[in-house]
Amino acid sequence: MSVGGSGGRWSRSFVPGNVLTVGSALGELGRRLAAARRDAGLETDDLARKAAVEPERVGAFEAGQGGLGAAQLVRLAKVLGVSPGQFLHDQIPTERAFPEPHVLLKTATVGAYLDRGDQDAIAQGLERARRFSMIGTALGTEDLARLAVPSAAPADNAHEDGYRRALEVRRWMPERHGPLRDLRRLVEDRFGIFVLPHNFAPADVWGAAARSGEARLIAFRADRPETAGRFAIAHELAHHLYDLGEAAARADEGHEGDRRFWFEPPPIEKRANAFAAMLLAPTDAVAQHLGRPQQTEDLTSARDIANTVSQFFGLGFAASVWHSHNLKYISRDVVPVLLDTAPADHVSGFEEPSAYDALERRVFMALARDAISLGRARELIGARADLFVAVDGPR
Repeated sequence: MSVGGSGGRWSRSFVPGNVLTVGSALGELGRRLAAARRDAGLETDDLARKAAVEPERVGAFEAGQGGLGAAQLVRLAKVLGVSPGQFLHDQIPTERAFPEPHVLLKTATVGAYLDRGDQDAIAQGLERARRFSMIGTALGTEDLARLAVPSAAPADNAHEDGYRRALEVRRWMPERHGPLRDLRRLVEDRFGIFVLPHNFAPADVWGAAARSGEARLIAFRADRPETAGRFAIAHELAHHLYDLGEAAARADEGHEGDRRFWFEPPPIEKRANAFAAMLLAPTDAVAQHLGRPQQTEDLTSARDIANTVSQFFGLGFAASVWHSHNLKYISRDVVPVLLDTAPADHVSGFEEPSAYDALERRVFMALARDAISLGRARELIGARADLFVAVDGPR
């Protein structure tokens, strides 16, 4: 059965062997809407406000009494992140709605780290990530994040698990050798993760990861050196691939110059640190520049090794020290001194700046392929809709 219009007019259709009644269909569609709203963590009034629909009509529809037109149901479906067909046709398989971003962030661990402004920024970013994912699905773009198999980090030697997984991910991209340039663009285009530069209010928070179904977001500090941003993106990528469920969020704090950040974090963070270091500076590529590991105990030689890794791979100095030690180029005895005297990171030039975020680039691509209309493109981009001055592309 299909429902349409706002005046209570319904058209009937029949499936062989079954006679569908208006009442039973409305009851099923109402139950689906109510279940999706609960999955999203929204009250009826909240859902109605976000979709610009009268709360009384939403309540009546959930009770199986109709009262909503197709346009209103489409708006409700957008808020819930499901396809409109779920509420327009009773033969469409039931879909699961994921928590609305603000609801998700209130129940996740990020609440202990971030203020309301940070949570609002991440929630808005997650909404853009949802649109980014939707356009990617329509275009058939690559999504390497789906290849990962999440698992708990081992209690002992978690860094070894992180190294192994990073090398596996590098094998997913056989054309990528040596240092990873344009990491942000790579994560967006190949892994299907929306990346958001954001200066968190707490100075010690340097990255966050959030996921709501197929919508994935990484937020990283934009006011730190480029090497810190690259490491944060790679670190949060590890959380997306191996730690986050279908609806989860994390906020990470730490400082690259703090030795505890490298040697004493929880296993889940140690694995993510190792993943980031190995993703940016894989073993074989390091060996091409440093030769065979010798575990040097000479402070000057050890500093030269760390500097070489940092400058060639776009890795922070402290991260390069820890990584070089794990790869047996630097003795543990000199690591504390190197970390305590780490110079300010100044290596840059690995990330190409862009005037557009990932959603905007995908919308431009969809327009170029005639996959969406200009009006839909403006709607998806939202506040940046003024980028369009003509049908043929961005300003």
